[in-house]
Parts: sequence; structure tokens; C-alpha cells
Amino acid sequence: MSRRIKGLMIREFADRFSGLQQNGCVVVGLTGLSAEDSTELRGLLSEKGARMMVVRNRLFAIALDELGLPELKQLLDGAMAVISGQSPVQAAKAAEDVAENFKCLNVVGGYAEGHILDRAGVERLASLPDRQTLLAQSLSCMCSPALRFVSCLQGTLQRLAAVLDQLRESRRGETSAG
Repeated sequence: MSRRIKGLMIREFADRFSGLQQNGCVVVGLTGLSAEDSTELRGLLSEKGARMMVVRNRLFAIALDELGLPELKQLLDGAMAVISGQSPVQAAKAAEDVAENFKCLNVVGGYAEGHILDRAGVERLASLPDRQTLLAQSLSCMCSPALRFVSCLQGTLQRLAAVLDQLRESRRGETSAG
């Protein structure tokens, strides 16, 4: 392969993965993946909002140096591909989902928010709820104290109303008896 082509490939890797520090990625090993399986795999990943790019380790390592992510090179060994998405969680979920169907796909590790992840780290990341669920859970936690306070006040007001009603009834009884 000529130097010019290698340079173009490095530039393509650097451009494609320029958002890697924010979006994270999952590095997978590809052993024995046929062209048909690769096409099917890419389609499944696309449905999940992720993309896969098969990389040449040496050229991708140079691109990682340009991106300021040299620590990610430690995950590159053998035939590799990089799965990326809009967030590290999305990439991890997509990788874990398709790895169940494609036994030749081996999740090696990943990168999220400045940290290199091993396989277990990618699995933990994939087990996180999606963004909407996390927002709903956060909102629920924030509203819970206010709801309890309102409930407490409501109970106190109901008891006060009951006492005032009894007082009114007792005064009516006094005026009608007296």
C-alpha cells in the first residue's frame, strides 16, 4: 500500500473518530467474520444508531496519536473494528447486543470519558438505562421530597379541618342547649 493511501486512511480514521473523546467507542475483535455477516452486522448496528469501522491497527494507532488518545492503542491486537455511537452507552449497548448474535465478534474493551474500559467495563456501561430512563429517574428523585412535604401538609390540614369541624359542632350543641 502506498504512502499516499496510508495517509488518506489515517486522515479518514482521524476524521471519522474526531468525536471519540465525547462519544466514546467499543473496540471489538473480528475473527472469522464473513462479508455477508459484516453487512448484516453493520445493518444491525445502524438500526441501533451505531457504526462499525474495521481498522488497520498501525494506521489507526497513528490516527489515535493525532487525536490525543494514545492510551487506546493498548486495545489493538489482531483484526479489529471500532463501534461508535452518539454516546459511550449507546455504543456499548449496540456492541453487546450484536455480540450475542455474532460469536465471531469479541468485545475487547472501550473508551468512555477519558477512561479505557476492559470487557467488564463495557458490559457495565451497556447495562445502564438509556438517557430517557435516567432523566425520568432523576426527576422522580427530585420531586419525591416535595411530594412527601405536600402529603404531610395535606394530612395536617385535614386533621386541622376535622378539629375545627368538631369545635363548630360542639359550639352549636352549646348554643342550642343553652
